[in-house]
Amino acid sequence: MLLARPVIGMLFHDRWLPAVPVLQWLSLGLATQPVGLVAAAVLMARGRFRALAGVEAFSAVATTCGAAVGACLGDQVQIAQGVSAGLLAANGYAGWRAFREFGPVWRALLTTIIPPLALVPPAVLAAGCLSNELAEGSVLVRIPAVTSVCLGVYAAALRIFLPKVAGEIFARVGLQKPLAPAG
Repeated sequence: MLLARPVIGMLFHDRWLPAVPVLQWLSLGLATQPVGLVAAAVLMARGRFRALAGVEAFSAVATTCGAAVGACLGDQVQIAQGVSAGLLAANGYAGWRAFREFGPVWRALLTTIIPPLALVPPAVLAAGCLSNELAEGSVLVRIPAVTSVCLGVYAAALRIFLPKVAGEIFARVGLQKPLAPAG
């Protein structure tokens, strides 16, 4: 979302700048896509094909209805907003449906997922502030700077607030040795 304007401005002619809000809104909706993908994998792995079909049908209806409402309300930006709302609803429903598969354990799953997600807004806010400060500067500086700040703030927040999660993530991407098993 933060880099839509500089990337489109750098790679395409200025006539494409009206596409920036569309890309930003679609990026917001697609930010929840991993939830939908994990939910589909969980339902498929458990052989819950009827539930999976229901989730996918809801996704199709939600995004189509979102696009239709957006089209009735305005131009391409409103359509993107409607699609984004449809994606948020669809992926939220998919996640809820998949968590139901785990019975009362879903609360434990949510408490595992929510803390790392709660660190995303501060990282995006810091990167957004930097992006605004660098708005008049070089795109070749702005893009890597905003990306680095967003990832850096998130990684630092993980290290500070969720050291076990940070250790696991960093070990998986090869930035540190895996943690020794407890006990």
